[in-house]
Amino acid sequence: MGAATVATLVIVGIIVAALALFVFAIALGLQKLSGKLDTITGALRGIKDQTKPVTPVLTGILTDVSAIEGALTMVLGEVGKALGAAPPPPSPSMSEAVSKARGGRRAPAPSVVRGSVVEDEEWEDEEEEGGGMAAAVAAARARMGS
Repeated sequence: MGAATVATLVIVGIIVAALALFVFAIALGLQKLSGKLDTITGALRGIKDQTKPVTPVLTGILTDVSAIEGALTMVLGEVGKALGAAPPPPSPSMSEAVSKARGGRRAPAPSVVRGSVVEDEEWEDEEEEGGGMAAAVAAARARMGS
């Protein structure tokens, strides 16, 4: 064997050894990454398990809010009767609004009432028909002089 052949074999051996080291380094990096991903997966499962109890609590809160909403609607009706204003027409309940929101429909933003003018384009049609919570509140305020 000549010197050129020996030199070529040595160079090929060095290249193979370098490639083997790079593959070994990549394998170690992937092992570390796998361990970190296992940790993250475990943490996400823990979060999932901890958020399961939220649904019953939110359902209870929605029930309470619906009851409060019903009571406030009755109070508003009584205030309207006492002031001689027409009772407000029935508006969608909180649970109906939540159902619409879950179905992808966005509930309108609350109206800003100044006197008897409603500054909310989404509710103007309802106010023009003479109904709505904002109109009843505006009428009550006008009768009270505020």
